[in-house]
Amino acid sequence: MIQIKFLVEILRGVSQNKPSISSVNNFHINPKKAISGTLYFDYSKKNQDIMVAVENGAYCIVYDRDDIEIIDTEIAWIKVDNLQQSAIRLMRFVLSLQEDIEVYSYDLITHEILQLYKNLSKKIYFIDDDIFSHIEFLNIVSKDYIIFSHHNKLLLEIYPKA
Repeated sequence: MIQIKFLVEILRGVSQNKPSISSVNNFHINPKKAISGTLYFDYSKKNQDIMVAVENGAYCIVYDRDDIEIIDTEIAWIKVDNLQQSAIRLMRFVLSLQEDIEVYSYDLITHEILQLYKNLSKKIYFIDDDIFSHIEFLNIVSKDYIIFSHHNKLLLEIYPKA
């Protein structure tokens, strides 16, 4: 669970209202998966998707567009300068809370080889350059995962100990 006031700082955003809710406990970019307690990233840039996320129970909407209308004042609306950089900051924060997590950077050939070895005692998770496709991973990340990426710069941004 992350309090809204800390999310604003982590994301380097600006709260656009004074919400009734105080925290979120999961993260999604798919509005259909937004449930009670969800922070929803406006990844699709579609107003209809925001409406679906709110209808499904999202507690927080994070966006970087200027044409957003606050349709529910009870939930948090956080405007950021750059949605991708904010997602990186959130991933960095959540991963930093994990103890003994293993994260590795590698090249593309190694990526193909590692895909063959997914059946280990630990779960393997691969991060590519589409940061938003990994937002939902934040809901399940634990020390049971080994994280791999061939995008060294991105990996260092989200997990500096890599």
